[in-house]
Amino acid sequence: MKKSIKVFCWNIGNPSAKRAEKQIAWLLKTDYDVIVLTETKNSKGCQLIKNTFLDREYYVLDTEIQDNDYGVMAISKHPIIKSNLDDPMPYLNYRVLHFTLSNGVNIVGTYIPSRDNSKTKIERKKQFLSSLKKYLERLDMQETIFCGDFNILAPDHIPKYYNFKSWEYSFYTDLGLLGLVDVFKKKHPLEHGHSWIGRTGNGYRYDYLLCTDDLLSKVSECYYYHQIRTDRLSDHSAIVATLNLE
Repeated sequence: MKKSIKVFCWNIGNPSAKRAEKQIAWLLKTDYDVIVLTETKNSKGCQLIKNTFLDREYYVLDTEIQDNDYGVMAISKHPIIKSNLDDPMPYLNYRVLHFTLSNGVNIVGTYIPSRDNSKTKIERKKQFLSSLKKYLERLDMQETIFCGDFNILAPDHIPKYYNFKSWEYSFYTDLGLLGLVDVFKKKHPLEHGHSWIGRTGNGYRYDYLLCTDDLLSKVSECYYYHQIRTDRLSDHSAIVATLNLE
């Protein structure tokens, strides 16, 4: 594997086959080494993405999605190995994809459930966050990237939204206690980095890329790529990081 790698994380919104073709055409023009896609599904659009990159001899991993739910897919120019922990995440495990690059860097991609005010969806999200936290606590937190659509906000998010609960903010805080650093925030402390815009024009930073301290000094850049959202390839911007591993 080359010493400098670009990691690209993007919520593709379970695209139709027509939109998937546009996403594929755009992705094939880029130079990203590792692509983590969230909000994937057992659908024609996502299957088209997977098959297209497999046909072009990329390495592709995805989660075994159940019950018409959503998951995560990884596409890489370089060999990747799916993690096979003895104690896997017990709840909605298909919303987490954990793999290792040939240079030893670990990547965990996730698509955390959204919720409304219904008791069922609140409890579902709570249980998932609890399960995910326990999963991360069991990992050997070295040379690890944790990324995805978290569907939560940082406690100091600007603007402040009062529909988010303390247990959602606590999950973000707990990531720091686990040794994970919010790379965009570290690199751009004064920028908001809204990756999703609501119908009223309000911005939310839902998509994140965090890493362990041993990788932070190797990240030369981290930014949001907004044009794919404004061009309506998805309703989310992507987050990109370049790592120099010399």
